[in-house]
Amino acid sequence: MNRRTFVLGGGAVGLASLGATATAASLGESVSVSGEFRVIEEAAVTEMAVDAAPNNERAVSTHTWAFPYVPFDGEIADIVFEYPPETEFDGVSSDDVTVELTLEGDEEPTEIGIQNDDYSGSRATVALNRNEETTVDGEATVTIDGIVNPAEGEYAPTVTLEGDDTASTDATLTIEGDAPYFDVEIVDAPDTVEPGDSLAVDYEVTNAGTVAGEQDVVVTVDGTVEADERLELEPGSTEVLTHQTTTDETQSTVEVTVESDDATDSVSVSVTAEWTIDVDPAHPNETATHTASTPMVGFEGHLTSISLSYPDGAELDAVSESDVTVEMELADQGLTTMEVATVDASETHLEVGLEDGEEPAGELELEVENVENESRDTYDAEISLSGPDDSLTAESSFEI
Repeated sequence: MNRRTFVLGGGAVGLASLGATATAASLGESVSVSGEFRVIEEAAVTEMAVDAAPNNERAVSTHTWAFPYVPFDGEIADIVFEYPPETEFDGVSSDDVTVELTLEGDEEPTEIGIQNDDYSGSRATVALNRNEETTVDGEATVTIDGIVNPAEGEYAPTVTLEGDDTASTDATLTIEGDAPYFDVEIVDAPDTVEPGDSLAVDYEVTNAGTVAGEQDVVVTVDGTVEADERLELEPGSTEVLTHQTTTDETQSTVEVTVESDDATDSVSVSVTAEWTIDVDPAHPNETATHTASTPMVGFEGHLTSISLSYPDGAELDAVSESDVTVEMELADQGLTTMEVATVDASETHLEVGLEDGEEPAGELELEVENVENESRDTYDAEISLSGPDDSLTAESSFEI
């Protein structure tokens, strides 16, 4: 007996206990069943539409299936897509497909690996990694790059989910006639840049449409337009461009966005000054205080964990929570001492968990007492920062 969810009139969702015959029914079908049936949620499932970019006939396109809610009981093993006959999957591979599921108990989607797949003609079967959890409870997205669109028209491709349950639904797909489509992609940008330094971002503009055209391509940096160039491109042709900007010494990140009439791409670059590690006393074979600091840490969002790794040069396993002090510059508050929640120390690695993750706005200092220096030399070190929205690793060195 499988429990299934169906769209009801008015957008409500009903939950039913079904026998095997009803299990294979389409999500859009009316199904007559005996057993428990109750309304559990309003508008949990909306009409499906496939986003095609570009959506011109015979163009090589990226199709995105976005499910606001997935009515499936158990784990999903395979996802099968069936399109109209003129659609072509022949050039698609597993590298072109991304599957993201909101798993049971999670709030955010997780990317699921693909174990094997089959793309032929207008049909595709994607087998999910059997070693990963695939019990979905919420939103899901499947993105397929490299599909050749059918001719101009309105279509109803079908997706079927198979596994512990079986569920299928149709979607609407609108394909238009010949038109240009200016796709944009940022192809090269540094992960970090020092305050006040120049930042170069390389990007490509490709006419992925079926006819020549011209459009304005705009580059914005932190919301301010810094470049606006009119480009004329033949179908299939690409223009490679570079935009340079100078970072502000007070900012922790730089957001660069490239936009055409059809597409947008953006990159966030961390503004981070060099880290230094001060050792006091810097004498061999003595207990010392090591202080790792930077005047500007380029980190987005709340910082919840700081780690320090010493492959050689000092031993960290005697460090306890009382030996660690973290000071972080916060917006409108200046340098603030943070509450340390946990300390996990081994001989070569120290991880510090912060009680209340805050968003750093400049200077950051990690002071660690009770570190055992080793012999006289110069040693490498690694400082790593992490949080729910960002992670950052920096290298430094110290002398004994």
